[in-house]
Amino acid sequence: MARVHVAGSRRQATARTDLHPAKSTAQHIQHLVDGGFVSSRYMTDFKDVTSRILDLIAGLFDDAEFIRIHGDCHGGNLLDRPGEGIMIIDFDDMMVGPPIQDLWLLLPDRADRCQGELTLLIQGYEQFRDF
Repeated sequence: MARVHVAGSRRQATARTDLHPAKSTAQHIQHLVDGGFVSSRYMTDFKDVTSRILDLIAGLFDDAEFIRIHGDCHGGNLLDRPGEGIMIIDFDDMMVGPPIQDLWLLLPDRADRCQGELTLLIQGYEQFRDF
């Protein structure tokens, strides 16, 4: 994955989703509101809660590095071909976001429940790119 991120950091992807909450998450919330997916009974509460959540989390992303990432990097999108190594497939969800987005999806459970795998993932990643 680090090699994908090395390549991803070399160019911009202006026509792809920007995974910053103030951008993509806000757009998704607006889609739910405009598309009639939220009952009018709960609309005010929905808007209030989602607005407060965005206010809380958006700033957490402001100093994060944003590069081209796979966007859907999980075990089902990895092919292990004997003699050739592991290949990453299915780049149709490619987006711009923090590289950690691709890494956490590779873990078998929450980070606090798979420290061994997380340590190995970071060690391997850092052979090609700073974590």
